[in-house]
Amino acid sequence: MKKMKIYLKGFWAVLAVLVLATACDDYTEDYDVPEPSIVASFEVDAADDLSADDPVKFINNSVIPKRISQPSFHWDFGDGTDTVVDGYASVELDNGEVLKVFDTISHVYDTAMQFTVSLQIMAGNETSQMVDERVLIQPGGDILFEETFDDINVFPESWVLVNGDEGTVASSNPDFTNLSDSAWIVWQSGIFNSKIAVGTSWYNEEVGADDWMITPAIELGENGLLTFDALSLTTSGDYTDDYQVFISTTTQDPAGCLDNGAELTVLAEETGDDVGGEGIQHREVDLTGYAGQTVYIGFRLMTPYPGGDRLGIDNIKVTDL
Repeated sequence: MKKMKIYLKGFWAVLAVLVLATACDDYTEDYDVPEPSIVASFEVDAADDLSADDPVKFINNSVIPKRISQPSFHWDFGDGTDTVVDGYASVELDNGEVLKVFDTISHVYDTAMQFTVSLQIMAGNETSQMVDERVLIQPGGDILFEETFDDINVFPESWVLVNGDEGTVASSNPDFTNLSDSAWIVWQSGIFNSKIAVGTSWYNEEVGADDWMITPAIELGENGLLTFDALSLTTSGDYTDDYQVFISTTTQDPAGCLDNGAELTVLAEETGDDVGGEGIQHREVDLTGYAGQTVYIGFRLMTPYPGGDRLGIDNIKVTDL
């Protein structure tokens, strides 16, 4: 009986080896290694410090298979202009089958706003995917006030926060329970890739949002311009938020802001690209009507019941052009 056990173990071991060997043979016969493909890619040089009338440099770091000859690079700069580049400089990568492009191209924008730049590579009957990068062109002039929220964890005492609705944050929104009495908080956002100001309209009870954040006093010049970035932070794209921007020339509170009426009203702010939206929006408010005055700028989240989700505000800046 003992010998039979030894014999069976040997039989199954041999059978297992044969099965594995057969499987390996079939796998190598059926699997074809795909050829390298065209990969379009680029980045913006000094993307955080761009202004109108200055050349903006785009670094082309695409990958081109060596088998492809004479590819053309189609650039769309997002301001109604485009160009095609045929030649390119490159270096061979370690595997010897592809080339890494290291060309640069420059473009001058004559307007301060956000642009979407696209690159696509064409070679014979092959076309790469189109890749996009957003480019924010900042206005020139003197910066009178700026808050990026990056170096703080809570709002400075110089700001005024008012929770006008006193709503209780939805229990399924546990990360923002402190918004029940804080109106707005400073929060690290993966979408913005930075800290931002966040307010919520997602409440347990039937109440519309009424949450304010009001800047410290800002002394304006003759040609003031307010700029900021905004995005509805709904993860599904279905629960967008509404907000307004006010300018108070008297007091740092909602009453002072409401005296002059809303300078900007945004209903259903855009959502992120990943949920079918247009992504982070760069907003502007003309402040020339308040030239030479000391003002407070109020941001009011005012999404009505049944509410939205959360609103993100970042990169608040007042510039004298």
